[in-house]
Amino acid sequence: MSDYFAYTPGTRPTGREVARLLGFRHFGIRPPGYELDLLIRWGSRRPMPYASKILNHSEAIRQASDKIRTMRALQEAGIRTVPWFEDWESAKRACDNTIIFGRTRQGMQGQGIRIYDPLLLHNGVYPVEPRLPDQWYSLYREPTREVRLHVVDGEVVRLQGKYLDFPEDQQRQPFVRNFRTGYRFRAPRRDVHMSRKEMAIEAVRALGLTFGAVDMLLFGGGQPAMILEVNSAPACSPLTAESYAEAINRRIGRSY
Repeated sequence: MSDYFAYTPGTRPTGREVARLLGFRHFGIRPPGYELDLLIRWGSRRPMPYASKILNHSEAIRQASDKIRTMRALQEAGIRTVPWFEDWESAKRACDNTIIFGRTRQGMQGQGIRIYDPLLLHNGVYPVEPRLPDQWYSLYREPTREVRLHVVDGEVVRLQGKYLDFPEDQQRQPFVRNFRTGYRFRAPRRDVHMSRKEMAIEAVRALGLTFGAVDMLLFGGGQPAMILEVNSAPACSPLTAESYAEAINRRIGRSY
C-alpha cells in the first residue's frame, strides 16, 4: 500500500510540483499497479487501483470538466453563475444587446469560444450564425474585477486577480480574457468580501470536489458576483502550488 498523486499531461508542470512539495515518491499520468492508501487526483479521471482515501474523486472531476454539468450543479445549489443556455434561440432571445459566447462543453483557457456580437446585427441576422450548434452558450458580462479563489477542504487558501499585463495581445480578442490575450493571474491589489469566499467554497462543495480553483466575476454597484467555472487542476505559480501543498497536508494530517 502506498500514496499516489495523479495528474494529466496538460497539467503535468503544476501536478509534478505539488506532488514534489507534498513529498510524494509516486506520481504521474499512468496508474500504479498496486492498491493505495491515499490517491490525490489533480484533474486526472483515469481508472486507478483501490484507494482507502481519495482527494477529488474521478466523478467530481468529470462533472467539473463538463461545463454544462457544472452550471447545472451550481444552479441547483443556488449559486449564481453567468447567464447560460443550452440552445442558440434561447441565448439570442435573452442576449439584451450583449455579446454571446458559443462554447464547447470541455473548453479550457478560453478554447473553443465563438463570439456573436448583436451590435453587428443586419436585418435581425448575425453576421455569423452557427452553421453547426455550439454545445452551449453564455452571455458576456463586463466585470469590474475577475478573481480566482483557490479552495481546499472548505478554506480559501489563496486569492488571485486577473490583470491585463500584455495589452498588445488583448487587442486581437477584446472579450476573451486568458493567457493568449495578455491576461495573467497574480496577487490581487485588495481582498474580496467574505461572502465571495463563502460562495467559492460552496461552489467547490456543490461539485463534490475536495479542492479546486473558482473563477469569479465581481461587479460594482452592489451587483451579485457570478461564477464562470471551477477548475480541478489549475496551472499554479510557485506560491500558489505551495498554498495547495500546505492545505492538502493539513487535510491528510501531515506536517508540511
